[in-house]
Amino acid sequence: MNYVLMADIIGSSESSDLSKLARSFADLVERCNTVNQKELISPLTITLGDEFQGIARSECSIFKIITWLEENKWKADEEIRLRYTVELGVIETEINTEIAYGMMGPALTEARESLITLKDEGEFLALGGDIEDKELKQIQFNLYLSYIRNWHWRDKVLISNLLELKDYKLVAEKIKKTRSLVWKRNKTLGMDNYFKLKRSLEILLCR
Repeated sequence: MNYVLMADIIGSSESSDLSKLARSFADLVERCNTVNQKELISPLTITLGDEFQGIARSECSIFKIITWLEENKWKADEEIRLRYTVELGVIETEINTEIAYGMMGPALTEARESLITLKDEGEFLALGGDIEDKELKQIQFNLYLSYIRNWHWRDKVLISNLLELKDYKLVAEKIKKTRSLVWKRNKTLGMDNYFKLKRSLEILLCR
């Protein structure tokens, strides 16, 4: 059994600069593969301009990859909002460890169908296959992703620095803003609760 991870960009057709979006997406995926190499059996591979697929090693790997993408997309040149599907199932052909192409099996088929269904349901992530506590994990993942969706792209510099440095005082110094201003924005964005949500996911998927 393998964990297939697929994702696509929400509303990509509405982008004012598809070329820039595609470049930003490709760069994000490439960096994710480099940082999370140990978490992937088959690397995230862009199959269409706005979609990728790959095979992760475990549920904990899924957690690490998705949270990395959600945190590091704020450093991209273009806004990237992702929708994910994870399927635990069978891949009948040999797994390609170099690129996620040329593989077949129920897990890939189900993941693809689930991604299409997600577009109609308005959720941000779906889990499929025989995953323990699947409903709970799916709800928790969607709560996490919904929380992030409340942030605005115009705040990307502040958000990316708060996610990376975690200390509003260090962020204030780096972006040359007053501590009081960054403290207020940190509270408004709900960063403390974000890290609690992330930690709850980690406990659930990496225990």
